[in-house]
Amino acid sequence: MDPLTFVGVLIVVGAVALVASRLPRWRGATGEALEAIAEVARRRGLGISRSERSCETSSPDGRLVVGVHSAGPLSDHRTWITLKTSIDEDFGLAPKGKLTGVDLYEARVQIEDFDARFSLASRPDWKILVRLGTRARAAVEGVRWERFSIRHGLVEWEHKGLVTRPEELLGLLDRLEALAQALTEFDGRPAAGLLHHAFEDSDRGFRHRCFEALLRELPRSDEATEARTRGAASSDPALRFHVAREAGDLATLEGLVVDGGLPEELRAQAAGLVGPRLGGRLSVGDPADEGGELSYEPAEAGGLSAARSKAKARS
Repeated sequence: MDPLTFVGVLIVVGAVALVASRLPRWRGATGEALEAIAEVARRRGLGISRSERSCETSSPDGRLVVGVHSAGPLSDHRTWITLKTSIDEDFGLAPKGKLTGVDLYEARVQIEDFDARFSLASRPDWKILVRLGTRARAAVEGVRWERFSIRHGLVEWEHKGLVTRPEELLGLLDRLEALAQALTEFDGRPAAGLLHHAFEDSDRGFRHRCFEALLRELPRSDEATEARTRGAASSDPALRFHVAREAGDLATLEGLVVDGGLPEELRAQAAGLVGPRLGGRLSVGDPADEGGELSYEPAEAGGLSAARSKAKARS
């Protein structure tokens, strides 16, 4: 460490110690909570301020604030953390039923366990796919038991009571910061996020939704071009289906219906596009049985020709 940096560190530590020494001498648990805040400030090199009933430590830019308020009965004591992020205002997340004050459409990642535990809001809804890949979902699970929410670009946590151990506050800070970093990993790069999740996410259904969203929402991006190439050569029939449907590739779609392996919903869609070519050789309901009548939903008018037109426009 060079001399100037060393002197700067001494000044910060000295200032924190001086301010802490002049804080009100709260007693019992409130005093321990105050000491915990002062210790967080010392370890993080943060500033500290106080009033008669409250104490806060914060970063110089105001991005991070940790505070404690002690007033009257225990029910009036609370500890809080706020963390400003680059998350835009069109996104909200909180434990199930706890997302308030966000005027957005309710959204889901369509992973049953996750959707059962958390409330989500997003506009447009496909952007939650960019934010909530495997890493971000794990980070959310890391704070699932905490009273937290993400609204208007702020990660907020509040506890009705006092936290008297600095290690507890520091550990929570680490988890909230990891959450913010995971959620903003692909900020400004939605196509890159969808491409990554389409091939790397741990949940198969989520991979498929990201792949489809990339081709649908950002079809002219370099990432969409790469996804088509990788998808067409993939061992996953669902990815091959999306590429073939977009390109109007009847032969590939027919092979996917005959060979099986597609999720039932996609297989019905493929059958609807190529049914007349199959001549009733296969039953959609059971890919193992031949000789049955082919059943399928009628194709959307112009669906295949529209796909072909889009493919030609891109080329």
